[in-house]
Amino acid sequence: MRLWIYQLLMWLVWPLWVYYSIKRCRRQNNGWQCWQQLWTIQCPHFQQAPIWIHAVSLGETQAAFILIKQLRQLYPSQPIFFTGGNSSAINAAKEKAIDNLSISFLPLDYAWLRRRLFNAIKPKLLILMETEFWPNLIHTAHQKKIPVIIIQARLSQSSRKNYPKYGQPLLRQLLEPVAFVAAQTRADADALIELGVQRQRCHLLGNIKYDLTLPPTLAQQSRLLHNRIGRRWIWTAASIHAGEEAPLIQSHQQLSSLPNNPLLILVPRHPNYFDTLAAYLVKTHIVFKRWSEWYETDADLEASVQVLLVDTLGQLMPCYDIAQACFVGGSLVPWGGHNLLEPAALAKPILTGPYNHNFSEIEQGLISAQGIIKTNDEAELSRRLIQLYREPEQGNQIGLKAQAYCQQQQGATKKIITELEKYIAN
Repeated sequence: MRLWIYQLLMWLVWPLWVYYSIKRCRRQNNGWQCWQQLWTIQCPHFQQAPIWIHAVSLGETQAAFILIKQLRQLYPSQPIFFTGGNSSAINAAKEKAIDNLSISFLPLDYAWLRRRLFNAIKPKLLILMETEFWPNLIHTAHQKKIPVIIIQARLSQSSRKNYPKYGQPLLRQLLEPVAFVAAQTRADADALIELGVQRQRCHLLGNIKYDLTLPPTLAQQSRLLHNRIGRRWIWTAASIHAGEEAPLIQSHQQLSSLPNNPLLILVPRHPNYFDTLAAYLVKTHIVFKRWSEWYETDADLEASVQVLLVDTLGQLMPCYDIAQACFVGGSLVPWGGHNLLEPAALAKPILTGPYNHNFSEIEQGLISAQGIIKTNDEAELSRRLIQLYREPEQGNQIGLKAQAYCQQQQGATKKIITELEKYIAN
């Protein structure tokens, strides 16, 4: 595919994009503002050229803000323009409360919308997280002589297979002028070079996510939460996808006969899964409480509650912190896993399923450090949970090994900022 073919296809599916934007913004609290941002009816304006950083979803946003916080310390007056690809990214960005930061949905990928936004904000450089290769976004940046930087660059297994087959001419046209690429792994770097990135501009600088810093209020949040739940054996299953609820609940039922009244904290990955999961818990006759109905009441959690369903955003870290074991979802189904480093940073024993191909480098590192327990099915998950319950010291050692491994891998953010300084200075 070439750029003109892509642009023709975008015009042919114009009605679908209109429908998509209406449906998407209708779910937002500020639907009109969402619509204005998607169609560049509303564009921010800056007195000074901003650094534009784009991340598609929650995981990429968390990595982006590790970088943004470091940039803010080094350049206190430098405006930063952050765009997100979905509501989870936008909400997470707003929670960070960073000074001199403007937040917006990324407009739709039409050339005239991209030009309008570039003309309004006049960015100093464009930083893309991972594989946000929107053709008109990158092409417009090249036309405007705006340096394009790709950090945390990675290609999933499917992307490595399909990109060369369907998008090679277009990707070469887009990626060859890219100023700088920081790849996560050697395999990612080699794949990007094959797609068109110039070899001398592609660098292996590691993974920003290892530089995770814990929120300063985490200890207080965790203490209050633990006091309200009481002295129970707690395990947290987070970033849960459809299809994982049955094995997780079955595993918890295996624990329920043990002393200390075990509690499962369930944290779905996406808000549209909250109600579906609640309906499943009702159907299976599990005594549960929704976070939104319980937390604001200031009441202690009843001892009869077997599952606490977290149906609001921003609660993940304290839920990990109070747990004796943590399961990271998207791994019992062929999704590809989610961020394993958050429980590792808290020195928690990590359990996961067999599907972590989107985080294979992190998973392999934790396996080599003996800082993770990989299970293949519900029976093995149940067995390992019971083992962690009965042998808490073993769990403590696994968690400490995971934490030590993460600390050894830190430093990518500093390396990337060193490379960015030349573009920021110019």
